[in-house]
Amino acid sequence: MKTLYRKMTEWFDRGFSQQEGVGFLPFVIIVATLVAYWPVREHGFVRWDEQLYVMENPFLTDPDGLRKSWTTLEKTERQYYPLLLTTYWLQYQLWGDNPAGYHAVNLWFHLCNSVLVLFLLRVLGTGRWVAGVGALLFALHPIQAESVAWVAELKNLQSGFFYLAAFLFYWLHRAHHPVAYDVSGGRVVRTPATGGAAQGWAAYGAVLFFYACALLSKTSTVTLPLSLFLFDWLLASRAGSRRHPQWWRGSLARVVPMLAMGIIPSLIAVSLEDGPAPEAIPPLGLRPLIAAAAIWFYVGKLVLPITLVPIYPRWEVGAGQWWLWAAAAGLAVTLMVVWHWRDRLGGLVLWGLGHFVASLSPLLGFIPFGYLDHSFVADHFTYIASIGFFLVVAVFAERICQGIPAAFGSQPARRWIMTGVVCALLVGLAGLTRSQARVWRDPITFWSYVASENPRSSNVHNNLGNAYLRNDNLEEAQVHYGQALRIQPNSSIAHHNLGLALSKQGHLDEAIEEYRQAIYYQPRYWLAHANLALAYAQQGRFDEAAISAERARESAIARGQTDAAAELEGLIKQYRSKRSG
Repeated sequence: MKTLYRKMTEWFDRGFSQQEGVGFLPFVIIVATLVAYWPVREHGFVRWDEQLYVMENPFLTDPDGLRKSWTTLEKTERQYYPLLLTTYWLQYQLWGDNPAGYHAVNLWFHLCNSVLVLFLLRVLGTGRWVAGVGALLFALHPIQAESVAWVAELKNLQSGFFYLAAFLFYWLHRAHHPVAYDVSGGRVVRTPATGGAAQGWAAYGAVLFFYACALLSKTSTVTLPLSLFLFDWLLASRAGSRRHPQWWRGSLARVVPMLAMGIIPSLIAVSLEDGPAPEAIPPLGLRPLIAAAAIWFYVGKLVLPITLVPIYPRWEVGAGQWWLWAAAAGLAVTLMVVWHWRDRLGGLVLWGLGHFVASLSPLLGFIPFGYLDHSFVADHFTYIASIGFFLVVAVFAERICQGIPAAFGSQPARRWIMTGVVCALLVGLAGLTRSQARVWRDPITFWSYVASENPRSSNVHNNLGNAYLRNDNLEEAQVHYGQALRIQPNSSIAHHNLGLALSKQGHLDEAIEEYRQAIYYQPRYWLAHANLALAYAQQGRFDEAAISAERARESAIARGQTDAAAELEGLIKQYRSKRSG
């Protein structure tokens, strides 16, 4: 028994000691992540933005689509993520519409990112145990399931990969800088440069390249320079800021060009992306309160990851909502406490908290963006930001371990106790992740779950109706379209889709009325005009069918739907010929 204990202790020390390197931790991360996400191998598309990126993306089928994805800057495309579309294009050439390949690529990116997080935490100066715990929390926490199991969130995973690569090359650049910092062994000391300036600037060139790749995959990675500035502060504070008080000048010289790089992609994203409806944009004075509430919301979900919902109910906000003021006051008090205890908290904790808030900042609602139509918060917004939070958790776990009374045994024995607790937590998180991933299995499973947790969303019921409509379950589809209209009577999309369900049941008069309602609320809705034309034609009303088809063609051209406009041109000729006959 003692021999077994000794061998296990030696195995543990090789993996989690404070020695240089990462030991077998990458292998542990990969295996654990594969186990947690194994169900996604059999998943399909849930039909939420996957039409935009894969299923109905003309860039993937057009012979010249790859070039157009880089050169097209039209509002009809809604986003400019050419590197992301290039990845989708490559996948489409390999496996077409088969969802298994897309899920495999998402999982592969998450595996790579989890290992890169391990190296990033080591670069920050953590010991191997803290880095391992932080990386495993990143890999296995169920809040990440949305980014991994949702094919449309490849942009989160791919941009995260380039973000982490840029961060690691930045560390390499700092290691070759004339004033470099040695981070081996979990500690940082000021030391002469380990290489020439040419190597250092080559590494900085790689930083700019990978940062550009991240921006061309998702513009929310624009916050990387803020985290790098905090990294420079961390290194300088450990090396002794009194001996090197002007660290920030060199840091700004490195990060300001990156901030400048992020301006144009950010402006393009704001100009192309469909903004929220005017009524969904909160007043300017309320936005800091909403941002504070969102931060606390994410902290709560990271601490207690239960009832994770792909589309959370949208908050009712107003100046009279006491909980918004409480969230803002609580955040202000927390910031003052952190500042007061900054020396005791230490650089790692401060970097983690700063990275968490900085990475979330573009997604807190200060600048309105389209998702605000659905909710103020979303799990996938935390993908990169969570690294800082998990680092803080790992650091405090190690401090708790060091504070365990000596009555529980030697320091290695106490480390074993804490490791056992952490492993139990990780197993529980992996189980929750596996369960959460199953939500994304297929459209009916997905939208039924969302509707059960967010029953007051018109958009959710509309999408659930679509899922039933595609399965020819017309009665259920009609029920959910009706529910969507009870919640939002002016929803042109729900009126149109209800018209489709009625048309399939042969109720053409009722369908025509629904199409008319859809057009009343959205006059340029080309698909509603087109289906109205089809309904008229089925009733032999070819004059009206030709007029509606012409309006559909005009609206389709305005929306950049050139293929649809060409098909409608043929229908117009057909209706006119039957009318004249």
